[in-house]
Amino acid sequence: MPFLTNDCKEYRLEGRLVGHKNAINCLAVSRNGNMLASGGSDGMRIWDLKRRVQLPTPPTRETLCYGTGLGFIGIWQQQGEDLEDFNAKVSRRIGTGKEIMCLTYDHIGDDTRIASGTRDRRVQVWAFDFKGPLIPIFAVELSTTIPRTVNFNRTASRNLLVFGMYDGEIHTLRGSDGTIIATNKAGPMIGHAAVDAPQTLFLIDNVTSGFSLHQLEDGACIRTYNTNPVKTFPKQVVFGEQATLVVGGSDTETIHVFDKNEGTLKQVLQHADRGRVQTVTVSCFHLSMQCEFDRVQDV
Repeated sequence: MPFLTNDCKEYRLEGRLVGHKNAINCLAVSRNGNMLASGGSDGMRIWDLKRRVQLPTPPTRETLCYGTGLGFIGIWQQQGEDLEDFNAKVSRRIGTGKEIMCLTYDHIGDDTRIASGTRDRRVQVWAFDFKGPLIPIFAVELSTTIPRTVNFNRTASRNLLVFGMYDGEIHTLRGSDGTIIATNKAGPMIGHAAVDAPQTLFLIDNVTSGFSLHQLEDGACIRTYNTNPVKTFPKQVVFGEQATLVVGGSDTETIHVFDKNEGTLKQVLQHADRGRVQTVTVSCFHLSMQCEFDRVQDV
């Protein structure tokens, strides 16, 4: 799993995190940028990004939420005065036990909400207070949309955006009961989606030609970033450097870095000698970016 930084004008390989024996399906960086969680077919791992070593437990108080291909949602939380215990607060199978396609959270004050989307077209939202079990807020089954990405609208309404994988539709679900209050379309398919911090724009992997930038209000396409894929499969795309860059995977062992506003290709990063790059995450601290990438199987 390569680790890259941009201390200079271009990104360069800083090292590799070695531990997973098979495909890596998801990556997430802690809020302070010190730790990385990675999940794959051989389980979850947590890494210290400064020392670049795997950790038995995180060194600071953190909470990690993850989903599995068998429909289990897990929440790990560090506890104790010396922070040596990292226990499972929640481990339960949700819905009908189908694959969890996406997870997200929203934290306001003492109120934390977690949303999930599963392959059987179900979207569920819970409240979680770090003391007890998940408290259901709503669960809905969409008529045709299989959720690929979910994202909370960070307003008082706490509506939920649902990006559909196979129909390219974007549904806005009312935060209180899950009723669909708006629907837009971004294209025939969505391999992955990412919303910018001001929640005015979103990126998608359009599966066919590369990545696309859209207006969140109506789904209209602003710009396309062509990667000329040979094979089509879902791959993650994210905003980087305070939403000035577009960073995404490929089917050609490389990572593409585009200028968001100009649409120009700034850099192509070589990930490996073979395979595909489907999982990408970025973390920006002190004017540097850290990116972790690895190959995963087709979704």
